[in-house]
Amino acid sequence: MSPALPLRIRLGIVDDHEVVRHGLSVHFAVHSRIRIQAASPVASGLHGELLDVVLLDLRLGDGSSVQDNVAAIARTGATTIAYTSGENPDHLRAAARANVAGMVRKSESLAALEQAILMVHAGETLGTPDWASAISSDPDLPSARLSRREIQVLELYAAGLPASDVAATLFISPQTVADHVKGIRRKYRTAGRGASTKLELFHRAVEDGYVTPPTARSD
Repeated sequence: MSPALPLRIRLGIVDDHEVVRHGLSVHFAVHSRIRIQAASPVASGLHGELLDVVLLDLRLGDGSSVQDNVAAIARTGATTIAYTSGENPDHLRAAARANVAGMVRKSESLAALEQAILMVHAGETLGTPDWASAISSDPDLPSARLSRREIQVLELYAAGLPASDVAATLFISPQTVADHVKGIRRKYRTAGRGASTKLELFHRAVEDGYVTPPTARSD
């Protein structure tokens, strides 16, 4: 019996430049893992599709907001990657607030884009130094006013360590770690920056400069 083939990733594209949609469709037509299932100049064009990952141009000609587009994409079951030229920090900040998984510049190689799609589909968060800089310098982000110990816990926990390892590193009990995480979530919620999931907590840590997002490899 032959081994089962890996499931193909159902990719969507939202970009109002036809040359981008066509070029990516041609490239991924022969890809072994990634299949373009839908491509549209507007986010509403993905309605009814079941997708895994969507590449979203942050500046569309229909005047729609980044937040509304990410919400529309979420209804397809997909995770959003900002696929952008990256020159507008306000768009990047809006994408970060909408909890996209990260960004890939359109100037990056196709190999880097493929790597980013695979990473996001595997549940990882990606980013670039300029993306991290844009969101960490957001003047509209209210402070959660974390204590020094809460920051130490957040740095380790949001970076991916399990609570038991955080406890061992800081010489505290796992229950104390859990209590700190609850307190951190509560403070972010009070500041209007909810962090109910670990991914959202990671985003808050990146926004506040406590964690640096990994960068998709270009090799």
